[in-house]
Formats: sequence, C-alpha cells, structure tokens
Amino acid sequence: MSKSREDRKRIMLRAQMRVRGAVSDVQIFDVSSRGLSLGAASAPPRGEIVEIIVGRRTMAGQVRWARGNRFGVVLHERINVDALRQGELVPLGTQRAARSSKPEQRLATHDKIFLAACVVAGIAFLIHAYNNWI
Repeated sequence: MSKSREDRKRIMLRAQMRVRGAVSDVQIFDVSSRGLSLGAASAPPRGEIVEIIVGRRTMAGQVRWARGNRFGVVLHERINVDALRQGELVPLGTQRAARSSKPEQRLATHDKIFLAACVVAGIAFLIHAYNNWI
C-alpha cells in the first residue's frame, strides 16, 4: 500500500525559523497541510526540530530532508494552506478572526486567569488592610 502524496501549492513567503534558540530568516517555496519546502542561508540537518514563525504564529516541525540551502519540514500540526498563502499561519480547523480596520486587543486564556488572580489577591489585600485598620 503506497502513501499518496498531498498536492503542494507553490508560494513565495518570507518567514523566520527558530532552531535551538537561534532565529534566522527563511523563504517558504511550497506548502501542503502537512509540511513546507523552505530555503535558508544554511539548512538545518535532517531530524532537527525547528519552529517556523509567520507573523505572530509559530508551528513546530521536523526537518525531513536537506540539500544545500533547501530543506523540507513535516509539521507537527496540519495547517490551513489557503491562510498561509495569504500570509497567516493557522492550524487546520481553526477559524481566523475577522479583521477590522481598528485592531482590537484580545486576552489569551492564561492572561484572563492571571488578571482574575490579581483581582482576587487585591481584594484579599484590601480586606486584610481594612481589618487591621479597624
């Protein structure tokens, strides 16, 4: 039984790659929902774990092949190919937020939890201070 190779879409997109903490510029040449073909000044070795950064999103993957300054990465999560072709790195199945002319600030879940903990700590401090003043 042979694995069928998913169609790849040609793309020319600048991105960044993090390998062992070092960040470098890369060029994405083609994409499928499972992987990327990239070029860089220096290709990481086969088997290396890398992070690909597009805008403010990051996806992890593993280098499957490397020849010269070109290499291929199989991603740990599938991605939305159409979104990447528009310059956004989006895991498959994730809805992209509608963009408005005025960007709004959204809080991540961990930010909301931190904010709630700060509020609770502040209230506890005020109750303690109030009880000690009376």
